[in-house]
Formats: sequence, structure tokens, C-alpha cells
Amino acid sequence: KIHEQGNICGRTEVHLGDIAEGFEKADAIVEEEYTTPFLEHGYLEPEAGLGMCDPDGGVTVWIGTQAPFTVREEIAANLCLPKEKVRVVGMPMGGAFGSKFDLTIEIILALGAWLTKRPVKITLTRLESFRMSTKRHPYTMKYKIGATREGMFTAIQASLISDAGAYTGCSASVMEKSVMFGGGPYYWPTYHIEGRAVFTNNVLGGAFRGYGVNQVHFAVESAIDALARKLNMDPFEIRLRNALEEGKMTIAGEVLSGCVAVKETLEEAKKLLSRLPPFESKPGKKIGIGVASGWKNIGITGMTDDHGGAVYKLKEDGRIEVAVSAVDMGQGTRTVMAQIASEVVGIAYDQIDIITGDTRYMMEWCQGTSQRQTTVVGSAVMKGGEKFRSKVLSLASELFDVPEDLLYLEDGSFSSKEGGRKLGSLADLRRMAGLRGIDVQEAYDYRSPKSFRLKESPVYMSRDSEEAEKKGKEIQYRNYITYSYGTQVAIVEVDEKEGSVKLLRMILSHDAGKALNPKVIKGQLEGSAVMGVGYAFTEEFVMKDGFIVTDRLSKCGIPTFQSIPDQIDYVLVEKPEPHGPFGAKGISEAALVQTAPAITNAIYDACGIRIRSLPIKGRVKP
Repeated sequence: KIHEQGNICGRTEVHLGDIAEGFEKADAIVEEEYTTPFLEHGYLEPEAGLGMCDPDGGVTVWIGTQAPFTVREEIAANLCLPKEKVRVVGMPMGGAFGSKFDLTIEIILALGAWLTKRPVKITLTRLESFRMSTKRHPYTMKYKIGATREGMFTAIQASLISDAGAYTGCSASVMEKSVMFGGGPYYWPTYHIEGRAVFTNNVLGGAFRGYGVNQVHFAVESAIDALARKLNMDPFEIRLRNALEEGKMTIAGEVLSGCVAVKETLEEAKKLLSRLPPFESKPGKKIGIGVASGWKNIGITGMTDDHGGAVYKLKEDGRIEVAVSAVDMGQGTRTVMAQIASEVVGIAYDQIDIITGDTRYMMEWCQGTSQRQTTVVGSAVMKGGEKFRSKVLSLASELFDVPEDLLYLEDGSFSSKEGGRKLGSLADLRRMAGLRGIDVQEAYDYRSPKSFRLKESPVYMSRDSEEAEKKGKEIQYRNYITYSYGTQVAIVEVDEKEGSVKLLRMILSHDAGKALNPKVIKGQLEGSAVMGVGYAFTEEFVMKDGFIVTDRLSKCGIPTFQSIPDQIDYVLVEKPEPHGPFGAKGISEAALVQTAPAITNAIYDACGIRIRSLPIKGRVKP
């Protein structure tokens, strides 16, 4: 017994229809158990920060964090200070992947500085980081799925158990996400999925790129592949026949209304695979091809106003400063926000300065998680930019005495459409406005579409599929702003004698909504694929009797350059999302959930051995 209230720290369940009846309709059933390990985030920069006491009795902390306002709130509560007396500056960090959403040294930095009235700096050693930081939860998952001989799914039943570690953290929330996404991006007419997060004497489980979706996708995509083999069906085809689409209900009770791109990513991946030259089998080696699809939410569930802000300011030199409610973890947030601002305001990209992470300048927001920054904060930058441009043109009309409809702004200068007469620059406008005491500034707080909590889902209102879908449409039940979708194909070579596996090639077919920066997106996809390779083959964080065995970064099994596939092919599916800026979606987490099952399915295709426990450790034993 770990805590007085018991060893269950979170429980979630979804169900619809008579599960026994659903399996009676099935011509083929697969029932298996799958396990995944603890995983260390493995960022290159350990937790490091600086705390200083301010002259007014407040405190400032510089720290690599995904959640500056959460840190501010916790510091204020622990030091009994008003929030206004605490400033948090979220620094660009050398990796995070979810772990720097939780707190480690932040309060200690603030407390030390506040008590001593001197600067306090802390940098954790790697072992200290291992002990204090969160890990990806290990899961044990029992799955049972069924389908007709035509390949149509009839029922899914699953029991999920995660190791939360010694304290709750966000383990209950992670398990809720696992249950909601436990059926993969497919329509199931009958289902029953339950999940429990359990206290142990291990390290704390927490947020890690995918947030509980990776584990269940390894299980469900492996089971679907086994079901396709049992029915003698093409693994692409069984997925295409059951893929979610507009008007279909998820197992969390949401009837999807638009921009559902599962089928498109499957079709594009299959099309690209068909164009590749055939892979030749060498003596003693076999080639295998595996496919897996997946999806991931954008935004935070249950939030009535998942929001983010943008504050535009015209500086004295004519440059535009945009304080964005976001953090940059290396995923290119600053770049994309500057692109959006440049496009909307109509000035050059290199004339825009982006500020992120600083609670003094940003509008309050949630955190840099859930693939939400491009969609939510990007929308704030877009709409804020429209307001700012309108204000600038209105002011320029007044100060330059030219009708607004005859003005245009290009390369930081104003001209008249009549004869192309030059009127002045943005710097001139700032100077003239300053003489009149006018501050050229504009702010926008974007509020995402309202969502409802899981308990309001129609799956709890009805045990009849048609009635539940009808109610879902009537109340327009929404779990998240939107979702991103993807399909990956892995091609492997298995040495029959040694049992070793070589990853030859991967196809990454992903839904980007609208690709604002294809190079940045491809960087995200490649990074995700390499991280997924580690998850599949080598990575694990080992605990024994509550003690850490994996006490060095070198023991974590993080993939090296040699682990990267010989070839990675990319397909960006563009199906514009109405709630995203210019139709864009986040893609940073969805690109990781398919990798491991695509690889293990390819191994089965090569040698007939089904991997049900990660990591594979680079070898397949007959």
C-alpha cells in the first residue's frame, strides 16, 4: 500500500453497446497482451536555472520550462507572494519532450534567492535529473478485437494499467488520454475500454511526447495487423475500411465534424510504397513491410477556453515586436510565429522580433503541450496581426493625411496608391505617434472553440450506437479543438540466423492541415521517427525494487546516428483546418505514435514473429 486512499490514482472507462454481442458478430478475433517500459526523455540539456530577488521584494526565475505561468503560480503559492511579484522567464531549452512541463528546481531557485537576497543558480547532474524528472509511463495492456470476414470491425475490449510512480502528477490525465485514444483512429460500433493508473515505489510518470497515446497505439495497431493476417487481408485495406471520417463517432463519444485525414494519409503512404523499387532479399535475410496509423489531439481536453495571446508593438527603429504566449523547445515555434506575423502584417520576416516564455510580456496562457501552439497561439498571432495592421494603416492615414484606402505598406514603408508617392517608414510613423503620446500596440487573446469533458459524452447516455451518434451530433460534443493524423510504413531486413533487425526505410505520411514551413515539419517528422526507433528497439529506463538501475544517459538506449533508417520518405497531406492559422495544425506529437508498431508489424511480415513487448533490444529470437 503506497497511500492511505489506496493504490489507484486514476481510473477512466468508456463503453458502448453489448460487447459480448459485438464479438458474436465477429468472424475473426485477436486477443493479446502488450507491454511497454519506463522511458527517460533524454534531453541533452539537464534542468538548469537562475533565481534572483527583485528590488521590489519579488523574485525572477530564468528556467527551461514548457509552462511559465504554471511555474509562476506554484512559486507564488509556495513563497506566499502575489503572482504579480513573481516573474518567470522561460528560456529556449535543449530539449523537453513533455518532462519540462512538470516542476523540479523552480521553487528551490525562487526560495533560495528570496531568502538569501542573492542570485541562486542550479544545474542538475544527470543522475539528479533522472531522479527528479518524470518518465513515460510503462503500460500493461490486454486487447481483444473482432471483425467480420469483410474486415469491418465489430468490437474492441481493452484493459490498461500504467505505473504512475509514487505520486499522482499527471498520471490520471495521461490514462484518460490513453482510454480516449485506445481504439486508434478507427470507428468501433461496440467497445469497452478501461484504464487504471497505479501508485508504486518507482520514479514519477509524467508527460512525454504523445501523452499516453503511444502505448495504446503500439497495442491496437499490432492487434489490427494480427487481425488482418487472420482474415488474409491487406493491412492497408482493413485500416481504410474502418478509418474515422467526418460524421463518425470516436470511442470518446465525439462525432467528428471535419478535417479528418486518416484515409488520406493511408492512401498517400500506400501510393508512395507502390512506387518504390522492390527490395531484394539477400541469402539468409528476409524483407518485411509494416504499416501503422495513428492520431493525436490538438489542444487540451475539458478546457472551456484553451487560449493564447499575442501582443504586437511597433518599436522605435520600425521593427515589430510580437510577444507570443508560447515557448520554444527547438520545434521552430519562433520561426512559424514570425512567418504568420509577416504574412498578416505585410512586412518582411526579418523585421519581426518574437518574444516567448516571459510572463512579464506575454498574455497569460496554458502551456507548450498538446501540439497546441501552432493552432491556438498561431491563431492569436494571425488575428492579432490583422488588428495591428488595421491600427497601423488607420494611424498612418491620419498622420500622413492620406485616405486609408489609398495606402499600402510594403518593405516597412508606406506609399500612396496614387502615383506611388512615398510617405514614410514604420519608424517615421512610430516617431510621429510618439510625439502625440500614442503607443502603437495591439493585443489579441484567442479563445479556442469550446470543448466538453469526457463525462458528458453520449457514450454515457446510451448503449445504442445509432442513438449515441445522433445525440453526439445534436449536442455538438467536442473533446478537442481538432486532431492530427498520420500513417507510417517501415521496411526492415531480418537476419534469420542472427535474429538481428535492420531498418531499411520509412515512409512518413502525415496530416499538417496546411504546411506553413515544410522544412520545419520534416524536421519534426524525422526527429519523431528516430525517437520512435529508440522506443521500438532499445530504449528503457530500468527500476529495481524502487531503485534506479539506469543511472547514466548511456544506459538509456537512446538511438544514435547508426540507428537512423537508410532512407526516410515524407508525404505531407494538406487538409486545411478551419480553427488553425491559414489552416495549419500542430504535428510534433502525432508523428511519434505510429513508429514502433509499424516497425514491429514489419518484423512479423519478415519472419512471422509478433513482438508484444518493447523494447525489442535489436534482436528477434525465434
